[in-house]
Amino acid sequence: MGKLENPILTGFLKGSGVDAAPTAFSSILKTFIEILLLGGVIIFIFQFLLGGIKWITSQGDEGKVKEAREQVTQALIGLVIVFLVFFVLKVIGIIFGLSWMETLQLPLPQLVS
Repeated sequence: MGKLENPILTGFLKGSGVDAAPTAFSSILKTFIEILLLGGVIIFIFQFLLGGIKWITSQGDEGKVKEAREQVTQALIGLVIVFLVFFVLKVIGIIFGLSWMETLQLPLPQLVS
């Protein structure tokens, strides 16, 4: 029989002994940050579409139009904040020489041609 390994931790633990802990922690933290950034983008898309639908279905009611416009504006402001956080994290990684922060990527789906 072969040795059983946890597939989640196999990619994180690249070394062994004392050197494995910082590598595992930085990989887990990087993945956590990427998931949070992706979650922020997904929330933006949901809020933006919901605000757009409210705007379309407002039937000219000024109160509903104003509420929908505010929701769309707040969604856009939230997206700007998400990208600013992403930018600041990348800059911090470059300034302090954190190689795992330099490779931080916003995991957006890509179209395959």
